[in-house]
Amino acid sequence: MPINPPKVDAHVIPIFPASEESSQQHDVDFDLINCFPVGDVNVVDDVETKMTGIEVNGDDSYIEFPVQSEERCLALQLKNLDRFTKIVVRVHDSAGKNRTFIMSNKRTTVHLKNSVCQLPMEIGTGWQYFNIDFGDITAKCFGTEFVYISNIMIYGSTRIGKIYFQDREYSDLELPPFMRLLPSL
Repeated sequence: MPINPPKVDAHVIPIFPASEESSQQHDVDFDLINCFPVGDVNVVDDVETKMTGIEVNGDDSYIEFPVQSEERCLALQLKNLDRFTKIVVRVHDSAGKNRTFIMSNKRTTVHLKNSVCQLPMEIGTGWQYFNIDFGDITAKCFGTEFVYISNIMIYGSTRIGKIYFQDREYSDLELPPFMRLLPSL
């Protein structure tokens, strides 16, 4: 069942961690964040960031987040575990169609067929921040307007630190403290 997470402010919607309270816990309740882990998916404490994260290990392992967000940007903080990672996002557009975007560091070229767009994704060493503007890529790939995101799936081998929606890219200082990528000084 899709969730409509509470907005932290007018334009940022946290998915993981789901709230300030849950960001301070070292035990993640998968039911609370409304996700479906499949395969080798574990809660880990990251030594570098001193945060609790979700680690997905193996080609057949994934975590799925059924959501419904009209915010056009998906922000992710992921740690490269030197293996293949794939992010699948389902978008609904102004033509009333479901579009699927598949981003992978295994892919080197863009492939567009019917309602599926496969995109290469470069993941550097260690922790990486991604801000994906689905308003922009929906228009460029399909010539339609983005309406909302209904599903996010993360496959392969990666560690997830943060996932949230935003109407535009915000600087770290504009985010609520628990959503910041850098620790507060």
